[in-house]
Amino acid sequence: MTDDLINVADLNQFSYCPRRYWYLHFYDTQGRNYERIEGKTKHENQSTRGDWVNELYLESEELGLKGKIDILDLESEQVVPVERKRAESGDYYKSDELQLAGYCMLLEDHLDQPVRQGAIYLYETDQRMHIPITQSHRSQTTQRSANPAQRGSIACLKRQLFWNLKRPKERAGRVKHESH
Repeated sequence: MTDDLINVADLNQFSYCPRRYWYLHFYDTQGRNYERIEGKTKHENQSTRGDWVNELYLESEELGLKGKIDILDLESEQVVPVERKRAESGDYYKSDELQLAGYCMLLEDHLDQPVRQGAIYLYETDQRMHIPITQSHRSQTTQRSANPAQRGSIACLKRQLFWNLKRPKERAGRVKHESH
């Protein structure tokens, strides 16, 4: 069943740019660039603290999602998933919030308790921003992942990608016929 679940990180990529997602997953255009190597090294050498759980993998058939949370912060009364990003600019993308929402939803499913916020940690600038997870975040995540029984999960995502990429070409090839 794991293959039918959508990876939360893929929701981020797809929301950021469907075409980019297509190329990354079906043509492996990213290869081994220095940012990916640096990111992998950062994950391997990440700091450890007594109140952190590093790289927690969760999946939910009900949500149609799977994913690996970078850090689970157990410091306060709340459980807070933390997503690590490079972001030299000191900013993150809106699609990163969608990824964080997916992790919060996976945690809620796993813990059977609400997870109302997550955090994005920008390691280039050493900033940690807490993001409240809104109903809008949840709706967007649910809409994009949908129950596998309803939408065919990853197969549907691939069809949606193909359709989104194909439509502009079809429109460009259409000619308006004027009736006389």
